[in-house]
Amino acid sequence: MTLSYYGWPPRSVVRIYGRNGVLLCLSRDREADLTDEIFRHWYRAQRTVVLGVQTMSTRWKVWNDDLQNHIEQYVQYDLNFDGYRVRISRLTDLTQPCRQEARWKLVARRR
Repeated sequence: MTLSYYGWPPRSVVRIYGRNGVLLCLSRDREADLTDEIFRHWYRAQRTVVLGVQTMSTRWKVWNDDLQNHIEQYVQYDLNFDGYRVRISRLTDLTQPCRQEARWKLVARRR
């Protein structure tokens, strides 16, 4: 599969959780701005969150390395564009279906 669209997968749900596991944001918008969602009402230079993404797209079947890399590159692009550095750690196995939420730990910091 060619990943031609630079953004969230089709028919996806993007969730952001705080470090304590509380849901901070839920979006179905393919062009949702991750920086705005992570740093809304947060005035410190750094924040740690968990990003969850799932999709019901028939083109995204299993969370393989290519699909997880696509999400990670999009996260890097979005946060770097807005002046943040981000460290990304995978929290999900590669064999999980895409209709189940894959998760990443993000540590974002202003440059």
